[in-house]
This record gives sequence, structure tokens and C-alpha cells, in this order.
Amino acid sequence: MSVSIGKALLERSAVSAKIQDILTRITNNATTMVDKDGKPVATAEDPLELFKELGILEKRHEHISSVIVNANYSTIIRFEDKDYKIIEIIERIDSYNKRIKRIKELITSIESGTITKSTGRRAYNYGETNDKVVSVMDVANLRKMTEKYSSDKNKMQVILQEANWSTQITI
Repeated sequence: MSVSIGKALLERSAVSAKIQDILTRITNNATTMVDKDGKPVATAEDPLELFKELGILEKRHEHISSVIVNANYSTIIRFEDKDYKIIEIIERIDSYNKRIKRIKELITSIESGTITKSTGRRAYNYGETNDKVVSVMDVANLRKMTEKYSSDKNKMQVILQEANWSTQITI
């Protein structure tokens, strides 16, 4: 069946949800109450049948994932006048997310005064003898950096989504 990468991602997500549901049902039905004669008191689903169904779903999930990964490594998309594989854009987005998070954490630390601006170490209160702690980093500039990184990341996400919905794969 030929579908877009986006549809394949949705299909994989649906299969993942079914796997979680079956795992819960297996757990809920792995044991049951029996009467003194050993007959089940409650009607339960057969956990062995559920386990077979789980195996089928896991194979489907593995297959879809494999096809998506192959497409991510082989499909070329254009971004800022350069060619990139989809996986490279995915990794750049992840890198930008981490960079943005680190800068925001730094801004929070600077603004809360938990890091001395000259040494990068935590500030300790020794009473009135402490020197005044001032920032040697331009927080406004750090904020501009996060805005620029966020903007670049958003542009990459748009290109990635366009590729996900226009690239056809067979699952």
C-alpha cells in the first residue's frame, strides 16, 4: 500500500496504541480467579491469543518503522538552497531544541542569580561581605538567539512536514 510518510507515521502511532492496549489486556488476563474445582469464576480473554495478536502488531510496527527510516535516510529535501536527507533535518531540529533549552536554562539561572556571572559557579550567601553579583552576559542577546534558533527550527519543521506529506512510501 502506497502512502505518504505522514500517513505511515500516523499508522505506526495507531499500531503503537493497539500494542499498548493488548499489553494491558494480557496483563489483566494473565491470571484469573477460579472456584474450588479450578474453573474460572470470571470470563477472561485468552492471554495466549492476545499474545499472538501482539506478535502480529509488533511485526507490523517494525515493518512500518523500517520503511519510514529508509525513507528518512534516502529522501532528499531542499532547505536554504542546500540538499539534505530527511534524517539530517530531523537531527538539526533535535539539536536546535536542545540548544534552545540550554540557553533558556542559562537565562533562568542568570536572572534568578543562582550563578555568579564572573565564575559560572553557584552563588553562596556569606552575609554582608558578599560582593554584588552582576551579569556579564547579555540576557537580551541570549533571548534574541533563542528567537533566531526557534525561527530556524520552525522553518525546518515546515519543510519536514511538507516532505512527510508529499513523499510516498510503500508499507
